[in-house]
Amino acid sequence: MLTEQLQQRLEAAYGLRIVEAELLRNLDAQVYRIVDAGGEQFLLKDMRDGDAQRAAATQAVAALLHALRQQTSLVVPTIHLSQNREALVEYQTNDGEVRLLLIYTWVDGIRASTQEPTPALTYQMGQVAGWMHRCAVGLTERFAIRVYDQAYLHHLGTETICHWPGEIEDQRAEVQAAVERLAEQIAAIGYDATHFGLIHADFHFGNLLITPQGAIGVIDFDEIAYGHYLFDLTNMIVEFADYDELGPALEEAFVRGYLDVRPEMAAPFAELPWFLALSALVFVHWVFTAPGEQVKRTKLTYVPGALAELVTVGL
Repeated sequence: MLTEQLQQRLEAAYGLRIVEAELLRNLDAQVYRIVDAGGEQFLLKDMRDGDAQRAAATQAVAALLHALRQQTSLVVPTIHLSQNREALVEYQTNDGEVRLLLIYTWVDGIRASTQEPTPALTYQMGQVAGWMHRCAVGLTERFAIRVYDQAYLHHLGTETICHWPGEIEDQRAEVQAAVERLAEQIAAIGYDATHFGLIHADFHFGNLLITPQGAIGVIDFDEIAYGHYLFDLTNMIVEFADYDELGPALEEAFVRGYLDVRPEMAAPFAELPWFLALSALVFVHWVFTAPGEQVKRTKLTYVPGALAELVTVGL
């Protein structure tokens, strides 16, 4: 259950009297499913303050969600504003820590990651990604959030090398060379609005829901950023490899669904290997720089495959 202090803040800021709370995740933030006295469900995120981009990211999420609701029939949450029309609400714990609250409307459904995928399902997911990107192309307001451009790629490479574990020291130079090739190619591809814009940046089975009506719901926009739209597809495409013989059919259906919504992206798909390599770099960076040992213990086994993806691109 929530602390008394947090419950009081929810009631004062949002007018919500919480009668039920279920902790869903407790990593960088505490994530709860909460139910108010009227029986309405919400998703509550109780986060550490201190991220300078948090407010800007929340504004970007709000803009994208609004566009999706206005222009598509996609199932997405909405940000539940406080009584003062604020998206983010501060509160202070008994220990003096300042934290931020963010509440979304609840999206009912089961995570796609718990279901056996079919080409029909991944085709539908590809369409969802296509509509999401199609809406993003029309968003002209700029937000001060992460940008997956050449400069940020160099930053990722530098930090990854700084945290390089001694047991794979022999691959360090090879990876440095691959990062340079990758940065040059990303710059050469360019940042045309058709190919580059606001992206979910964590689009995979675990962040997609299958609703009771059979629609696909998209959740967890916390990693929102600017990046190439092809890069936004890579997490999903990488996951298809886990399904052995079925993987190619799942990927073909996913790409076909995407291109049915955004046929103008057919030619740029030739650049997909570069964005798979960028995805591999992002993953390795995340593992090597993770503050908790749990991530390293559970994810290190996937690092050799990611490094192979990175160092062979463009050769």
